[in-house]
Amino acid sequence: MTGKLDKNQSILMKSSLENDTRESFPMHNAFSMSLEAINPALGRFRAYRLEAGPDLFGVWLVDVTYGRIGTRGLSRRYTADDEAGARKIVRQTLRRRATAKRRIGVSYRVCEVSDPGQWVRLQEGTELMSATLNSE
Repeated sequence: MTGKLDKNQSILMKSSLENDTRESFPMHNAFSMSLEAINPALGRFRAYRLEAGPDLFGVWLVDVTYGRIGTRGLSRRYTADDEAGARKIVRQTLRRRATAKRRIGVSYRVCEVSDPGQWVRLQEGTELMSATLNSE
């Protein structure tokens, strides 16, 4: 994620290694995906998780959790006014993960997907490079 957000989006960041003092609002998941990038020769053991859905007040949230496999990692929460805004955040985030092979020397692979709204179409293979995002 490049950190560029629309004026109607906000971000909450916190270290998951700290005590969990962030307000946690329940979210009805419309989309979730877990990714991993593993290459022992390069010392890469990364995990990435995206979850998106509306909270109880109808605000769309996108939670991104990332870090080294086996640690609690870091979390970011993005907000959007509607589902289209949440899809845009997910799309931007997945595009960045798809460039991992060039940046860190190993591609992310899809470990788990819950996508009842068909936010992402996966083709043969589980590498994120083969993921095609539905256009809005």
